[in-house]
Amino acid sequence: MKEFDMAALMAASDKIADDIQKVNVGSIQASGTTLKEKLHQELLMFAVFLVGSDGDITDEEVNVIKGTLNVEVTRESLKATKRREHIDYLDYNFRKKVPSSIKYAVLADAAKKLDPDPYKGQKAMMFYDTFKLFGQYIMAVQAKEADVVTLSCFT
Repeated sequence: MKEFDMAALMAASDKIADDIQKVNVGSIQASGTTLKEKLHQELLMFAVFLVGSDGDITDEEVNVIKGTLNVEVTRESLKATKRREHIDYLDYNFRKKVPSSIKYAVLADAAKKLDPDPYKGQKAMMFYDTFKLFGQYIMAVQAKEADVVTLSCFT
């Protein structure tokens, strides 16, 4: 697979989400939320999960989230989201839950919904790579060493 930087990978994932939305994979159009919105929301929840792993949220982490997801967040809003959504890095269920955006991409790949498919059946892998690289960006700016449990799950 072609190597991407984070901005290019986000742009490609956004395009994939739009393409999947257009062909209505899994009746996504009836959900009331676009697949791109779901993807960005799930990436934000993933970010909240990771930034909380060392017990502190730094300005650098906030800036990575803002720059990558193009959202306005603060340390306080991320902490509030962590509390509201009950996100804890030791939560086994959160760590094992597959994001719905990836599930839609798997459905699109399996059903060969895009014809022709410019992504060559790699839509789910592109979403996975987006989560992986985003997580690596966040972990790279953490001031403290992240917990071994968190690193082993996402790197």
